[in-house]
Order: sequence, then structure tokens, then C-alpha cells
Amino acid sequence: MSAIVVAGWMRVDPARRGDLVEGHRYVMELARQEPACIDFVVSADPVDDSRVCLLEIWDDRAALEAFRARPFPEGRTAPPEPDEISVREYLADEVRTLAD
Repeated sequence: MSAIVVAGWMRVDPARRGDLVEGHRYVMELARQEPACIDFVVSADPVDDSRVCLLEIWDDRAALEAFRARPFPEGRTAPPEPDEISVREYLADEVRTLAD
């Protein structure tokens, strides 16, 4: 089975970037609790003040799809929408450990 890598970026006014990253904190916490989630991070790009980076790594397609289909919990505020977004999904058939 292939690992699924979701990677990309979002653009937002630099004044709103912190809100966008912080708005994804709850989503990151939920994803990282999933056994099939290897990693999930939304972070500020240290070079470009308007850019936010996204990286997700999953080892199970069904778990990823189930996570994406989950409704956002009542009482929680969804993350703000970015001004622009570019995200791709990659399948990694081979994974090598470089450091532990």
C-alpha cells in the first residue's frame, strides 16, 4: 500500500496569517489522533509572510477520506479561508527512514 502525501500552500494577507495557522490547530490535533495519520502540519512559511505550508502524510486512503468527510464539530470555529490555495496529493510507493 502507498503512503498518501498531501502537500501544498495557502496565501493570505500577512496580517491574517497567524489566524489561519492557529485556526488549523484543532484540525491538526484531530488528525494526529488518527492511527493512519503519520503527520499533519499547517505552518507559517519563514521566507514568505503571506504563505502558509500544508503537509499531511497518511498510510491509509480510507482513513484519510473518512477524516476529510467528518463534519466540523458544533461549537468550534472552522479555520479562516485562504485567499489562494494550491494543494496536491502524491502517492509514495517506497518510504525510506533517513533518521529516527
